[in-house]
Amino acid sequence: MPLARTASGLAYEVGQAAKGLIARGDPGLSFNAFRLRVAKALNNGYTDELTDAATPFINREAKAQGAFYSKTCDLAVEHKVFDEAYEKAGDLAQSELVALKKEADDVARRSRSRSGTRRAPVPPRKP
Repeated sequence: MPLARTASGLAYEVGQAAKGLIARGDPGLSFNAFRLRVAKALNNGYTDELTDAATPFINREAKAQGAFYSKTCDLAVEHKVFDEAYEKAGDLAQSELVALKKEADDVARRSRSRSGTRRAPVPPRKP
């Protein structure tokens, strides 16, 4: 059974269950609202931020989706899917740090030359 169909069915079930607790004429929880609350619950320890008739359904779906994402993440790490991107990001960050250090040194050097003061030489360290 496709995941979207299952989630859609669950959202419908939640909407129907919540209708009895909501004022007449209120359409209940839409599928998009359900998905949004499940996504927020995934980032909140599989717990819905709101407490209403839909909360048990939201929490149950968040736990199911969390298991799916955890398994997917474990497989990606196992097959080293992110290693190349991690290395590229590290190299980029390192090059940015080097450029920033060079710029800071240039600013300090210009500042010293404008003020007319020179830095005292640093004595060599003993081994």
